[in-house]
Amino acid sequence: MLRTPERDAHLHVYGEGAGEIQDYRDLRDCLCHDRADRDMYAAKKRELAKEQWLDMNDYTRAKDDVVVLVLAHARAWRAGRRAQDDRGRTCASLPPPVPRARATRFTGRSRKS
Repeated sequence: MLRTPERDAHLHVYGEGAGEIQDYRDLRDCLCHDRADRDMYAAKKRELAKEQWLDMNDYTRAKDDVVVLVLAHARAWRAGRRAQDDRGRTCASLPPPVPRARATRFTGRSRKS
C-alpha cells in the first residue's frame, strides 16, 4: 500500500494476476448493485469513521467481518450461485456480472491528440 505524506489517500498495488484484484472488483460490483450489502458496508464505515485510527491496519481489521460477508456474496454472484447470509437474504436479485476489459497501464499522458 502506498500513502501520501499528508495521509489523505492510499493506493493498493498488486502484481499482474494477483487474486486480490478480482476480489476488489467483485466487492465493488456487488456494492454497486446490492443495496443491502451497500447499506451494511456504509453503516460499518460510518461507525468506524467516528474513531481515530493511528494505524490503517487496525481500521482494516475492524471492518473485516463486513468485507468478508460482502465478498462471499460477490464471489457467489460472480459464479452464478445464490449466496445466502444469516438473515436468509440472497444475492439472486443482482444483475448478472459483466465481464470487464483488462485494465490498461497509466502512462501519464492524455489520450487526446
